[in-house]
Amino acid sequence: AYVVSRFVANIVVEVVAGTGVDEIPAKLDLQRFLGTTKISCVVGYLIVFFTMLFAVSEAANRLGFEQVSGLIAMFIQFGADILLGAVILVIGFWLANLVAKVVQRGEYNSSRWLANLVRILIMGLVVAMGLRAMGIADSIVNLAFGLTLGAVAVAFALAFGLGGRQPAERVLTDLIDKAKREANQPNPLRETEVQNAAPSTTVMTPMATQAQSTVADNDTAAPAEAATDHAVPDSLKVDPEHPAVNKPFGSTGEAEPDVDQTPNNDPK
Repeated sequence: AYVVSRFVANIVVEVVAGTGVDEIPAKLDLQRFLGTTKISCVVGYLIVFFTMLFAVSEAANRLGFEQVSGLIAMFIQFGADILLGAVILVIGFWLANLVAKVVQRGEYNSSRWLANLVRILIMGLVVAMGLRAMGIADSIVNLAFGLTLGAVAVAFALAFGLGGRQPAERVLTDLIDKAKREANQPNPLRETEVQNAAPSTTVMTPMATQAQSTVADNDTAAPAEAATDHAVPDSLKVDPEHPAVNKPFGSTGEAEPDVDQTPNNDPK
């Protein structure tokens, strides 16, 4: 197992070194933590270490040493958590330095100490996250983080309460005076309701006057047209020599025969 792990580790080290990963710590300003050690070499050591752990665990299972196998499995799990926490710390420190450099480039006089403050805050948060990922004293990490935030809140409250007492007093005084002035002023909503309830006068514009006169002319001309359409003659001319005769039984004027005076020719 050792020979195989060393062979695989050498191949992986050469491949990783060819990708330029060894130059990343210098770009991230982390080379001082690694010294002369290269990332490719660290990867090779990790491969050999975990390969030997798996080999020992399998040998313990073959020999029936269950306790030894369980202990090795627990150690492997703990090593994985440590590796995850280390990755979080590396990325967090890189982000902290990057943000600090961006803040330090500002044109303000306080940019330098503000950049340091930002770096410290981000590193503190990253350390808490890394330790929690590693599983090292979760309760202690939570308590320390909570106490730190509480201390910052208390410091801010004291600074505002003691150092900013006079500005706070002026702000409260201005608010009280403004409330009193608004209380003495009449209610604008009530005035609006009164104005809406008052009768409104209509202003006649030239266009409205012309429209009304046009409507009046149309109304005056309408009866004359109606009288012309429905004219009735005052008298009817009647010829005295040929007076009108009522002919209710037909248009020829023939008299209706009397049925009762007609002789009965019925032969009996």
